[in-house]
Amino acid sequence: MRRVGDVLRGWLNLALIDAIRTGAPQPRTWSFGLRAVTVVGAIAFLLAGALTALSPLLRQHTELAVGANRLVIPTWSAPLVIWILVV
Repeated sequence: MRRVGDVLRGWLNLALIDAIRTGAPQPRTWSFGLRAVTVVGAIAFLLAGALTALSPLLRQHTELAVGANRLVIPTWSAPLVIWILVV
């Protein structure tokens, strides 16, 4: 478990802290659209990570729907998945 913590700490240091120290991310100078895309992307990334981490729990406690090609998804998420595929 300590090794996982070291890896996460190293990744955080590499990805965020070093960049902040060098002044690389400067959202104040970004256009409004780029800031919005960044926020939406970060939210989508966090949501995808949370759903992935919680997927065993979701599969246990929700009804599953079987679609084409034996795709199995929770029933509550079917409209969301269809909307994402269409849009």
